[in-house]
Amino acid sequence: MPIPKDRQILSLGQIFDASYRPDEIDFEVFSELLTHVSQELGIPRGLLRPTDRFDVELAPGIGNEWDSGIGILVLDMQRFAKRKGRPVDRELVSLDDYLRFMSEVYE
Repeated sequence: MPIPKDRQILSLGQIFDASYRPDEIDFEVFSELLTHVSQELGIPRGLLRPTDRFDVELAPGIGNEWDSGIGILVLDMQRFAKRKGRPVDRELVSLDDYLRFMSEVYE
């Protein structure tokens, strides 16, 4: 089930306000990370939601698995975690998993 075609485009502020508190994730970090995810996956950031799952809503089409950008996001997690001397201690299931983990190790 890819992102629904009728999904409303939201501003970054609307997405953030619906999902996070400022003491959980800094808005500027959220904005940078969501923009990066948008670019890597080729999905407009206003269509992304933290609840989107990488194997469902964000799954690449058949035949495009290697071009999906998800591999880059996993490498980002590993690279930033290594810089902080931290293991990647969670599974990457949803966009929220990525945003929360990266917000902890992001520089």
